[in-house]
Amino acid sequence: MEKRAQVTNLLQELEQELRLLDLWESRQFAPEELVSQMPFAVDILTFPQWLQFIFIVRMNELLEQGLSLPTVSGMEPMAEEYFKQGGIDGGRVISVLARLDKVLTEGKC
Repeated sequence: MEKRAQVTNLLQELEQELRLLDLWESRQFAPEELVSQMPFAVDILTFPQWLQFIFIVRMNELLEQGLSLPTVSGMEPMAEEYFKQGGIDGGRVISVLARLDKVLTEGKC
């Protein structure tokens, strides 16, 4: 399967897993509320919020516009830490992010 198609499928799977864990939010942030200089916007968002409001949105924009996808990704360790500290069984989200990391960095799942 082509890299862009794999990323699209994994983004959909990520959203589904966040919804299943009830971590998908219905609220919307104003663009100015999402400004951060910190990695994963940890100063203003939880990790699932960052995935929903920044990562997934930006990746879908890149896909829709036919722009280059990132070639470096390291979301799996951040997810592991977040879910471990939160006491949430995020194994399926971590698995999706591990596959996304691999596709983005190596071009295959």
